[in-house]
Amino acid sequence: MKRVAAAVVITAISSHANAAFVSGNDLLEFCDQFRASSTGYVLGAVDTILVSQDNGNVRKTVCLRGGATGGQLTDIVCQYLRKNPAVRDFGGPALVSMALSQAFPCQ
Repeated sequence: MKRVAAAVVITAISSHANAAFVSGNDLLEFCDQFRASSTGYVLGAVDTILVSQDNGNVRKTVCLRGGATGGQLTDIVCQYLRKNPAVRDFGGPALVSMALSQAFPCQ
């Protein structure tokens, strides 16, 4: 069963590779059906956000606390997507940043 789920997720991600993004609608589907995939996606986006902030490439808007877990970050992003359907057509990385900047704003 895990192999079938992984194959479905890989196929879904591959079909979006041509479009060069995963939308919030796609990410919400991952949240609801493929929790491990949504966590992996969120953590990859978080790593990119934090490195970009540290390098000065983008303004610092997400300031995680030391105890934040991958599951917690994923919960925040998935909840944000459910509560904000009007923006689910935005790209996944932007939505991860939007959700986490609300939950973990920089002072």
